[in-house]
Amino acid sequence: ALFTTRHPFLSGNFARRSLPSFLAYSSAALSNTVTTHQSPVVSVFDNVLSKACCDELTTDALYNIGPDVYRRDEGSASPQDVLIESILSGLGSEFDSTREVEWWGRSTYKSVEAHRDVDEEAASTRGERRYPTHSLIVYLDVEEGIRGPTCLWVPIDPDGDDDDDDNGKRSALVAVPVVPGRLLVFSGELLHAVPCPALRWLDPINNIGDGDHGTPGRSSVIVPDCMRRVLVLNLWDDYAPKDEEWIYDDEDDDWDDDEEDDEEDELQEPIEFFAKRVECEPRELWQPIALQGPLPADDETNTPSSDLPATLTLSTRSHGSDEPLLSPLKATTSHTAIAQILESTNTPRWIYTGADVRDLGIGVPSVAGSREERTELFE
Repeated sequence: ALFTTRHPFLSGNFARRSLPSFLAYSSAALSNTVTTHQSPVVSVFDNVLSKACCDELTTDALYNIGPDVYRRDEGSASPQDVLIESILSGLGSEFDSTREVEWWGRSTYKSVEAHRDVDEEAASTRGERRYPTHSLIVYLDVEEGIRGPTCLWVPIDPDGDDDDDDNGKRSALVAVPVVPGRLLVFSGELLHAVPCPALRWLDPINNIGDGDHGTPGRSSVIVPDCMRRVLVLNLWDDYAPKDEEWIYDDEDDDWDDDEEDDEEDELQEPIEFFAKRVECEPRELWQPIALQGPLPADDETNTPSSDLPATLTLSTRSHGSDEPLLSPLKATTSHTAIAQILESTNTPRWIYTGADVRDLGIGVPSVAGSREERTELFE
């Protein structure tokens, strides 16, 4: 049965024939979990933002990718605050417990290593793991022809799966394509990532370097700085990480103080906007999108070629770890099937993997840090 105790409206988001029971797991499916909510783990809605709303939010005057924190008791002051509050209202009274929303955005398409949204300062300095109750991704725009799915690993509870044959079924990899106006809602402790290009993890030599590359023989190489505009929202029932605890991307580390002060001054300038133009659509217009299972195997594509392994293993970097996250696929999984999942233009799909992601320490920084981080510390 689907867990709908806290979020009953989400139950309509799933097609029972295509969705296995583990995609509605209880908190017992995770090791050392700190969350207590029971709800469907992944939900996708289309038509949450109208095209006019997406266009308004991405105009030069209003476009902002933060990072920032929206505190509901202080009221909405920016276009992003208004959007966030309208989405929370649309999600229903079950989200009334959300007090603060940590949000940021991305403008370009690039790889994001496997990670969990967490209070990174608390994790890396005190060993305390604090996870948001939910994470939301709002898709605003994407460059034509770009495949930039958000991928999530959902742990399988062995006691909750009706299939006795659990060989190679330790988790499910869910790939949600970028569609403007779409909203992705998932449990805040889930491991997730973005492959760039979409087939990067299929590299037969498990290359996890920093360069963008794709599977040989496939047209998956992309032009740098392709547009992929999203907003990420982390919902907190207590308090969001403090502003000064933000850890910026590497390319931002070389900002000097004058540049930071100038940008802060720009962000503090009053912005005129019409609230109605940056609100999401009414809840009744949201379209729940069912998660579809793997495509039927193609016997021809199951035949391994000379330069590709017989059994596929997806490989990506894991945040805070020296080792890559490996997701072995079942031997019957064809290259075509996984490519159709990762390069889907619209339909969210899932596939079984052998990655055991129940340990909440995977994808989270530690006090000790990785070997690379420790080396930099003592240089």
